[in-house]
Amino acid sequence: MDGRRLLDHLEGRPGIALAVALAAALLLATGTLAYLLAPPGHASVDAAIRPGADVLARARAGETHVFVLGEGTRMQLAVAYDDLKGWRIATTDGVSRAEAVVWAAVSVRGASASAVYGRVDGPPPLVVWEDGHRQVARAGPGGVYLAARGGRHACRAVDAVGPGAQTYDCG
Repeated sequence: MDGRRLLDHLEGRPGIALAVALAAALLLATGTLAYLLAPPGHASVDAAIRPGADVLARARAGETHVFVLGEGTRMQLAVAYDDLKGWRIATTDGVSRAEAVVWAAVSVRGASASAVYGRVDGPPPLVVWEDGHRQVARAGPGGVYLAARGGRHACRAVDAVGPGAQTYDCG
């Protein structure tokens, strides 16, 4: 039913028209209140990173910034995204810094990123995505690497290069 037909239908029915108007006002007030009560974000991408976390690798993926953060013997993926109130971070569960291949996809508030990260000996590996796209990962300290793309993409394989090179299955 288009807007004009709805108005014609409601004409002469003040009770229904009032109920529709009140429902619309309540919906608008609820959304405004939720926005006002949401905590503010951070002024910059770097300010959104948890204090004390080491940034082991970073990459831009679409409208997001993707990081591998390290603490002690563990590392985790963090995706920074900008919303109306500033930069925010979404993180995955931590894994051992010895993991060779970790694949993750994160979607938050309209922003999404897919990433493959881990640790290999030698130069950064080549990541082969399910759609055939090939990407050389970015190197970080101690053999940590990161390859990231905007959107949701599955990883097919990670080809390590250099001495003792091997192919890791992402599945």
